[in-house]
Amino acid sequence: MKEKLALREEFDRKLVIESFGARILLESVSEELLQKAIKRARKALLGHVRIIEKSEPIDYQFGFGLDEDGLCVLFENGEKTKSRGSEFAFFWYFDAMIRLRVAENAVDRVFVHAGVVAWKGRAVLVPAGSHKGKTTLIAELIQNGAEYYSDEYALIDKFGLVHPFPRDLSMRKVDRTSPDSRIPASRLGGKTGVDPINIGVVLFTEYRKRARWAPKTLTIGQGIVETIPHTIPVHSNTKFSLEVLNKAFKGAIIAKSFRGDAKHACPEILAFLDNYLN
Repeated sequence: MKEKLALREEFDRKLVIESFGARILLESVSEELLQKAIKRARKALLGHVRIIEKSEPIDYQFGFGLDEDGLCVLFENGEKTKSRGSEFAFFWYFDAMIRLRVAENAVDRVFVHAGVVAWKGRAVLVPAGSHKGKTTLIAELIQNGAEYYSDEYALIDKFGLVHPFPRDLSMRKVDRTSPDSRIPASRLGGKTGVDPINIGVVLFTEYRKRARWAPKTLTIGQGIVETIPHTIPVHSNTKFSLEVLNKAFKGAIIAKSFRGDAKHACPEILAFLDNYLN
């Protein structure tokens, strides 16, 4: 407790940023650390960041301190959550955390943990947890002509439209000893979407060894139930989240199936999309 209080007392550099309506306080023991945090926040949120004058109310707080060895220490809402390690790893962690906290507190978007591509002018939403093969499938779809929208979060507005959030794709390294590799869609030969679009298909699919693509269609209600675990603000803003999902899924084809290797499953998935997105 003494360490936490001592570090927090030194937070004399402060500012508030706003992203998608979420207000985040950044405070630091040094101007250098604060500027690094702002720069990383802008990168993490693809520039959807502005510094605001009016600082109340605050949805979340990040504090940047230094320990006795001069290594970075991160506080979230007053509690120490990250210390030690390299500065690169420290800000890699902050990169993920600030997106999550904005997703939890966004005012004008519902963030769903999902990959998104566009096919024939309609969004294809792939909600999934981590380590389920989502990014691998999104990358394969891009290489086969799909337009890239997102690898991590589907950003859905109050009208049910999906907006692009095209961070470089996070391709996990096999050895797990270093952070993920980031690959731009352009390197995969793909184009990136720029306009909000309606959802045409929602696919609940994950990799399973020797599985075959055999999709079963779901109702809107079943689709929403399947999506709730991946909907970031569902607990903090339940009503808005469910209203948005209802609008977004209306008229969409919702299907579920395990699949095998993305490269082999991709032609079957694209044939499925072609059948419904004429």
